[in-house]
Amino acid sequence: MNGHFNETAVRVVESVVEFEGKQTKVVVTDYSNLFFVVATDIGKIGQLVQIDWPQDSLASSRHSSAAYDSKLLLGVETPETDIVIRKLAEAVASKNRGSKRLLLGVAFEQPSPEQIGAVCEKLRSLL
Repeated sequence: MNGHFNETAVRVVESVVEFEGKQTKVVVTDYSNLFFVVATDIGKIGQLVQIDWPQDSLASSRHSSAAYDSKLLLGVETPETDIVIRKLAEAVASKNRGSKRLLLGVAFEQPSPEQIGAVCEKLRSLL
């Protein structure tokens, strides 16, 4: 096949957060137009959520908590996972406010605030 295509580098970074004897895998895939972040302690993607950063909120919320629109693509919405998604989205926003869309896959057996805090800290270090 004689063709030519535009090669785009995709960066993938993986890490494990150990918290109270439990391992949480964090994977960040950096595409040209979005980040795909998976955080799981059960080895599955779980809920899949698309996060979009509204352009008008980017300038006004530069140093405050993240403003975003979310769309559940896969899974069931629960108050517990909504908190996890919000915390992870805020962690990404603190390092990469709105330059790319975010696709989040989250699956936790029984997340504690401390565990999610440790995962967010690791996520910020990977971006």
